[in-house]
Amino acid sequence: MKILALVLSLGLLANAAHASETINEKVEVKVNEVKREAKKKAHRVEEEICAKTDEACLAKKVKNRAQEVKDYTKDKASQASNIMDDQEDKKEKEEKAAKKAKKAEEKAKKEAEEKVEKAEKEAEEKAEKEAKK
Repeated sequence: MKILALVLSLGLLANAAHASETINEKVEVKVNEVKREAKKKAHRVEEEICAKTDEACLAKKVKNRAQEVKDYTKDKASQASNIMDDQEDKKEKEEKAAKKAKKAEEKAKKEAEEKVEKAEKEAEEKAEKEAKK
């Protein structure tokens, strides 16, 4: 039942992520969030069982918090990397589109010049023929 709820929540929450993220990135983010939350809850249960004055328990509690911060930081760095990659991909696509548009413009300009030259040549030939008559 918990697995079903987890899968459903991942599916529902995946749509709330940034539009620039791929589906795999969205799933990865949600899976990481669920894992972090599960670890956090497990740590809290361990800490409640432990005696509050026990030094070993306090050390474990500090270690748990450090692990949680480390996991959070690692996940956010991965997300930032994905966002930067998406922005780079978008920029590359825009540059390719601009180059393609420039080539098309140059080709159209060249074709127009050729048509003008051809029309001028035909006009000259026609004028020469009329001059001979």
